[in-house]
Amino acid sequence: MYLIVLFLLALAFALPTFGASLIAFFVIKRIIDKKATNAILNAAVFSLETQVTQELFHINRAAIHLVFDKFCIKETENVRNYNAMDFYWGIFQHPMINNGEKFSLRTIYVPRGKVHVMASPGIDNEVLSDYIPGVGNFSDLINRD
Repeated sequence: MYLIVLFLLALAFALPTFGASLIAFFVIKRIIDKKATNAILNAAVFSLETQVTQELFHINRAAIHLVFDKFCIKETENVRNYNAMDFYWGIFQHPMINNGEKFSLRTIYVPRGKVHVMASPGIDNEVLSDYIPGVGNFSDLINRD
């Protein structure tokens, strides 16, 4: 929400500042996205070590897309949407995570910037599926509606 407000302010000041406010907005947004990307990767490392789903707050979708675009093996990336919740999963390879070996990562974006991160070493079918612990399979939710 704060990014929308900042963008509207930058847009309002675009003419008086000859566009400098828009450039400043995108520079600030890039810094915010990089910090969020690092938070997602740190949560993935912690989840790899503990096998516990991590919860992050104030993360936007752009940061999730940056992580998946940069480190996910392209053929394995999967994205689904259900009731404004976005599910992303795939096989990753990062030179500083899991000794450079492949690992499975799933993120669930809940509106208002809450993200659940689950990672597992190697290729883990539970992480790479639409199974949500305590809820069931994501595909069953879609077929039920």
